[in-house]
Amino acid sequence: STAAFSINAAAPFEVSVDERRVFDAPFRAEAIAVDGRLDDRAWKDALSFTGFRLRRGNLPKASENTVMFVTYDDENLFLAFKCFDRKINSLTALAPADGCVNHKDDRVEIQLNMLMSKQAPTYYLIINCEGVIKTLHCGKGAAKDSWNPDVERAWGRGEDCWTLEARIPLNTLGKNNLKNEICGLAVARMD
Repeated sequence: STAAFSINAAAPFEVSVDERRVFDAPFRAEAIAVDGRLDDRAWKDALSFTGFRLRRGNLPKASENTVMFVTYDDENLFLAFKCFDRKINSLTALAPADGCVNHKDDRVEIQLNMLMSKQAPTYYLIINCEGVIKTLHCGKGAAKDSWNPDVERAWGRGEDCWTLEARIPLNTLGKNNLKNEICGLAVARMD
């Protein structure tokens, strides 16, 4: 069984139904080691997405390639990123370990809208190249900084890329499972 994700550069609920690109992410029965290496079989079988653009629309592809992976199990959403960088030895990670990601950091920014609706909460995760995380929760009745999920994450560096893995408990997203669901996911890589 699968969960479907509408993956876009814009906020998930800002994209018209006709513009949505929906992809199926496979369910994982076996455990995933969140270690920053992306060598688990789960990532080979996961939904993968590349071709990031500089901004939305018909602008050219970004100069550095990014590969995003999505999968899930009964209790968690798993996201991974392989961020290629010709200047791998010059990555920026100015943020202290207390969750205040610096806008100059090399990072990924993730928006999750579990109901694809402006009325539903949108969950934001900003994670830099050393795993420092900032989380926000916006939506009807939600205080902007009220979301503090227990996101397990790990990062790594290779010769030509940095990697990031994250495990997000579904219960922190207001879900018991993702089977047969369509969820909005918007991702940006900032460097």
